[in-house]
Amino acid sequence: MASEYDVESANASYTTARTEWRQECLDAGFDHHSNVNEKATSHFLRKHPALDVSITSVALGESTSTNPVVVALSPPDAPRPNMAVRAKVVDHVTKSLTVAQRTDLGRPIDSAELGAALQSMKPNTAPGPDGWPVAFFLTAPSTFAAILPEFSIISGPNSDAFSPSSA
Repeated sequence: MASEYDVESANASYTTARTEWRQECLDAGFDHHSNVNEKATSHFLRKHPALDVSITSVALGESTSTNPVVVALSPPDAPRPNMAVRAKVVDHVTKSLTVAQRTDLGRPIDSAELGAALQSMKPNTAPGPDGWPVAFFLTAPSTFAAILPEFSIISGPNSDAFSPSSA
């Protein structure tokens, strides 16, 4: 017969081996899960191949250019915005508003309103009032809300903020 010490030693060895085997199975399962599923996730989130089409040449009249600067700046004769259509749309929207709505939309943005608008935007998805990311303005929203209305980039639609005379 085996002594009590031998039984305890064998039991400890068995428990250790079983614990190590269980951990090895868990590790193998985790490795399989991460290798198989992460490939599927990265495949799902990949950039679509149709969006990865590079434009390397541009047709200019009778000739073709492969100069990267010319390609980036083409078309040089891009149509300008149609100011008549723009005026027609703005006129239609303006006529559909009540006098109170026009007055409210035409007034300059105050700092409290700008601060509330900045804090309601998602930091890394929305552009800020002058093109900088909203996350930049959220570092000190009350400070920027007090400063930005002083500049012509934040103005009501009826102001001359973008005219050359106000610059």
